[in-house]
Parts: sequence; C-alpha cells; structure tokens
Amino acid sequence: MGWLDWAVDDPAPGNCGYRFLNVPCEIDPSLRRGLVLHSVEGWFTYTNPSAVMAARGSSWGVTIMRSGRVWRHRPRPTFVNWHAGGPAQNIGTDGIEMEGKGQPWTPEQKTSLLRVLKETWKWFGWSAVVLGQPTDKTQEDIRQALLAAGYGSLWEHRFFDYTSCPNNRNEWGWLIPELTMAVSRKGTTMWSNWESLGGKALGSPALASWAEGRLDVFVIGMKGQLCHKWYARGKGWKPAGIRGKWENLGHPKRPLVGTPAAESWDDGRLDVAVADEAGEIHHRWYER
Repeated sequence: MGWLDWAVDDPAPGNCGYRFLNVPCEIDPSLRRGLVLHSVEGWFTYTNPSAVMAARGSSWGVTIMRSGRVWRHRPRPTFVNWHAGGPAQNIGTDGIEMEGKGQPWTPEQKTSLLRVLKETWKWFGWSAVVLGQPTDKTQEDIRQALLAAGYGSLWEHRFFDYTSCPNNRNEWGWLIPELTMAVSRKGTTMWSNWESLGGKALGSPALASWAEGRLDVFVIGMKGQLCHKWYARGKGWKPAGIRGKWENLGHPKRPLVGTPAAESWDDGRLDVAVADEAGEIHHRWYER
C-alpha cells in the first residue's frame, strides 16, 4: 500500500535509527504509536527541508508548506527519524513539520495536513484519534505515555522535551474532531488512488481474505507459476522490499494458465485451484 505517493519527494539524509541501541533506521509498524506536529518557526524559501536536516543533524517524515505543498522525506512512515529528542519518542512517533513562524495554519496547510493524517492512519490501520499529554520528559515516562495513549496518537514536541515547539500553533480544537470523523467508518467512503503491486501476469488476479484486515492476491506469472502477494493491516504488502517482488509458489509438471480461484473457509486457511496448460485442475492450500 502506497503512502503519500502524490507528494513531492525530498529524501531525508541518513539521520535515523540508533546503532548503540540496535534500533535500525526503519522499524516494524507495530512500534509506531503516533505523530508529532512541529512548527518550523521559519520558511523554506531558498532551500529544501532535507538540506536543513543535513545541516542540523535532524530528520522528520513530512513537511507541509504554507501553500499546502507537501514534501515527503521518507517512502514509508516507519523510519526512526531524529525529530523530537530521545529514542523513546523518536521510535514511538514520527514528525510532521508545519512551515511558518508564530502564525496560524493556512487553510491550504489544514487541507493538506488532514489528507496526510488520513492516509497515514489508513496505512497503519489505526482507528482511534488520541491527543497525548505532557510527560515529565524522562525516557521511561515518555515510553509509558506512548503505551497508555495507544495507537493513533498526536503529540506536541514540548510534551517530550524542553522546548516551546510548536509555539501554540497546533489547532487541536479543529483537528481532533475532523480527523476523528475522517478515520471513522462513516468517514472512509471514498476510493483510494491506484497503487501498483508490480510484477507481470498472464491472466487476471484472484483475491481471498481469511480475516478482517487481511487480503491475499494470486496470479499466474509469465512462466506459468502461481504467484502470491498479501496485505495485512498496519504492516502493508508482503513480500516487502522491491515493489515487483511476489512469492513464487511454482507450478506442477505443466505450467499453469488462466485465472486461479482462491477461497478461505477459516481463519488462517487459504485454498487455490487452477488449471494447467493441458486443462488438468490442481489444488494447493495453506494452513497457519
């Protein structure tokens, strides 16, 4: 599942993760609890945000300009960026920088921010919207606060660190109700943009789902092999990595043709039936 593919790419420098803690640059989605809304306290008039990150030794995931333009600095919202102080908050949250200094968000910024948050909540599969509360600034208290808030939380930098950021710019009275409505079931009645699953196929795909938030896709590859890709809410598409990568399930003695039929009759169970080039039907199943 893509994330902010419509935004302008401005890749962040390699300021991420914590080697001394064995924390990689990118973490499992289950470790991410929410987002921090920052204030740039300035303008990106003559330089891109990534250049500022490189100069300051910092990083964050998204920048929203006063014009409403959105810069995407990472391909996914699971990078451990250096945006809010120590490891606890940088592992548990990612940062969004709002351009401007001591000014209210522009209408264009608000529209873009809501779009970014809606897509991020959908990517993770978060269903709640929670406003975090100030901590005592210690790493242990920050960890406990993130756990208590749960998935889908929003924070201010000053809740975690000794700073004035975001300088009273965050409009929680507007944002929390708007985002709550947007991520509720009643508020998610629009189609997404198309996303590419890559690969090359001989026929049409087949779909099956063994549980809520799980989707399995099967298709016949160019060499007559059965190919498989799956999606799990909050974790994205697998196999991960190269966009075109699929799991190769092979074929029997003869190559497969046509469209596979896929079904699930229990949690963790998948059945696939497909014909080979001689017309013989073959069956394969998976049980967790």
